[in-house]
Amino acid sequence: MKNNKILILGGAGFIGFYLAEYLKDNNQIEIIDDLSKIKKKDKEFNNLIKHKNIKFLKKNILKINLKYTKRNYDYIFDAAASVGVKNVINNSYHSLQNNINITLKAIDIAKKQNNLKKVIFFSSSEVYDGGGKYYNTKYPSSEKLPITLSNILDKRTVYMASKIIGEILYINSDLPFIINRFHNIYGPRMGYKHVIPELIKKFYSSQGKIEIVSPNHSRTFCYYKDAIKIILMLTKSKSRNKIYNVGLQRPEITIKKLAYIILKVLNLKRNLIFKQDNHNSPKRRCPNMKLTNKIIGKIEYTKLEDGIRETFNYFKTKNGKK
Repeated sequence: MKNNKILILGGAGFIGFYLAEYLKDNNQIEIIDDLSKIKKKDKEFNNLIKHKNIKFLKKNILKINLKYTKRNYDYIFDAAASVGVKNVINNSYHSLQNNINITLKAIDIAKKQNNLKKVIFFSSSEVYDGGGKYYNTKYPSSEKLPITLSNILDKRTVYMASKIIGEILYINSDLPFIINRFHNIYGPRMGYKHVIPELIKKFYSSQGKIEIVSPNHSRTFCYYKDAIKIILMLTKSKSRNKIYNVGLQRPEITIKKLAYIILKVLNLKRNLIFKQDNHNSPKRRCPNMKLTNKIIGKIEYTKLEDGIRETFNYFKTKNGKK
C-alpha cells in the first residue's frame, strides 16, 4: 500500500501500532488514541510518532467533533476498543457502551469521507464462542457459521456482544468495509493480558508454584507479523463487504502444551499447577482460513517457538534485563 491517507483509531494499541509501523514510510497516517490502554507513551510509540508521515492526536475518539473531521482518508482502521477479560468483567457496562459508541463514531467519520476505499473493523474470534458452546459448531471455525451469544448473564459475554453488534453495524452501514476476526494474535508490546506474554512473565519472574488456568482449552497462535501481512493483503485486495478470519489454522495446541513449549524456549523449569477457568473461557479457538487464503494465497507463518522467543526477548529487555 502506497500513497494513501490512513486513519488508525486506537493506533497506540498492539495491532494498531504495528500497522502504523508497517505503513509509515509510504503513506500519510493519522493516529487517534487517548492512551487509555498503555497509560503513557512508551519508547516505541514515541519513536513512531516522530516519523515525518505520522500525525498523532491524543484524544478520546468519542469526544471528536465531527465538524472538524478530515474528509480525505483512503482507509480507516477501526482498532479501538475496551479489551482484556479482567477489564471487561470488572467494567462490563462501560465496556459494552464504550465499544458500541466507538464503532458508531468510526462509522460517522467514515461516512464523511469523499473517496473512502475501505474501512477495516477489528472484530474477534470471541463471536464464535456461543455457537461453540450451544450448537456444536465445527472447528476450525468458518466465517459462515451461525453467530449466537453465550449466556447473557455472564459478564464476559459483553465483549463478544459488542463485537457482534459492531459487525452488524458495519454490514448495514452502506460503507465499503472488511471485518477481520482475530484469533489469538500475540507478540512484543501487547502487555500481559494475552496468555503467551502472561505465561512468559510468570515463568520468568516466579520461582514458586505457578497456576496455569484452563490447561485443556486449545488454541492456535498467530504471530503479529503474520497477522499484519494478512490484514494488509485483505485491505489492498478488491474484496469488500466481507468477513475474514485472521490467524493460524494449525497446529491447535492445549494451554498445558503451550506452557511446556514456553518453558522449553526459555530454558526454565517450573512447578506448574493446573486449574479450571472461572470466567467461561472458550474451550477452542481455531480459525478456518480457507476463505482468507482465497484472497491472500498461502503465506509462510512464523514458528511458534520463534515467536515466543522474540516476544520473550522484548519483555526481558523491557524489564531492564538483557
